[in-house]
Amino acid sequence: MLKVNLTNSFLYLLVKYFVFFFILAFVGDRFKSIVLDNAETSSEIFKLTLNYILYVAIYAIPLILIFGFPIYYILKIKKGIYFLL
Repeated sequence: MLKVNLTNSFLYLLVKYFVFFFILAFVGDRFKSIVLDNAETSSEIFKLTLNYILYVAIYAIPLILIFGFPIYYILKIKKGIYFLL
């Protein structure tokens, strides 16, 4: 098991939010409406896909900063791992 530190808490949230936003993109057809409907060539699809990834990264950072410290302190509590399950 990983040792609990602030970096691990932030990395956990980074992975969690990226996975969440990318699942949300395909379930809610956000990716189709933002990228595929606005692109005419394959280079535009690539460019708009990179823009969407940047968009997700920019909006994930404030969430990580807000929730990183509470997750860190919860995990420092003995048996705090049950909170995440």
